[in-house]
Amino acid sequence: MKKNLYFSLLFVFGLFLFPFHVQAAENYSIQANIEDEGTVSASLTLKLNGMQEYQEGNTLNYFVKFVNQDNEKPTDGTYENLVQNANTERDDITRWKSVLYNSTANSGNIQMSEDWYLLEGYDYAYVAECNYDSSVKSCTVTEQAIPVEKPTLPEYGKRYDSFVFSGYYQNGGTYDDSSISLFSNFPHMGTNGSHQYVVKFGKITDITIIDKFASNANDANESLLSYAQNAKDQTYTFSDNQTEYDITAFKPDFNAYYYFYVTYENSDGLYRDLSDVYIGKFGSGGVLARYTDFDSTDSLEMMSTTVENPNTSDKDVYLYIGILILVSIGIAFSYRKLKKLQ
Repeated sequence: MKKNLYFSLLFVFGLFLFPFHVQAAENYSIQANIEDEGTVSASLTLKLNGMQEYQEGNTLNYFVKFVNQDNEKPTDGTYENLVQNANTERDDITRWKSVLYNSTANSGNIQMSEDWYLLEGYDYAYVAECNYDSSVKSCTVTEQAIPVEKPTLPEYGKRYDSFVFSGYYQNGGTYDDSSISLFSNFPHMGTNGSHQYVVKFGKITDITIIDKFASNANDANESLLSYAQNAKDQTYTFSDNQTEYDITAFKPDFNAYYYFYVTYENSDGLYRDLSDVYIGKFGSGGVLARYTDFDSTDSLEMMSTTVENPNTSDKDVYLYIGILILVSIGIAFSYRKLKKLQ
């Protein structure tokens, strides 16, 4: 009994003499922040919280690895792999990422590509704390993954800033340098042409789409998106590091409403749905830009005169049929009344 008590006291005393640090997953958190959200200069910062307080001369380093499922614990979080080989690459989501660990305000920032924001999944992360003291040289990886919440995407109509330069002035003057300009309003890598935009625009020929925007219907954007996806207009493809794309000059209808639809390449299914659509009109300078003045009476009056309704001919047919039915009923009624009089 005395022997067991002796060893217990010795163990507790040793904790004070030789402290050690065991960091559980629940002690860490990763915060994702977007600066200048909703603008072309939007940028992403991922910050690791829960590290030991930095002190000059310490021998710690931190690394983070994002995984697609919370049970995918990495097996390559060894000292040799992380510290000696510096196995970290910003643009490869499958690799460990180094973490700034110093006395500055940027301490905790994870060194990685902004492409993480675009990914479908990879919402969990493991943390490795490495001690490169010559007497230790080891890394400890959290047993469980840390959930990381992705910021929401900008709403429809606000994910991109875009313009179509038609090459025609409303007063008849022309020039032939027509082009599309497109800028993303969310964080993305966009430095090496790693992804592609697919753009499509065209005249809206269904007046019900305009009606929904004029009345602020809840499903206005969804209806416009479905219309744009099924439209047969020409598409244009260019890289995400390219902000302008030349197209063949065309003459716009300055009185019509147009849709502008863009999708972000996602053939491999890795990315979130980054498609966007908005409704626009060509201004007098021949530039298609977003149109939002659907609350005014002028806009409502314009709709009835400038938007072609593809079902007009069908309505005319139904009107004629209705008239014929009424005439037939009238003739039949008159015939029965005349027969009774006889």
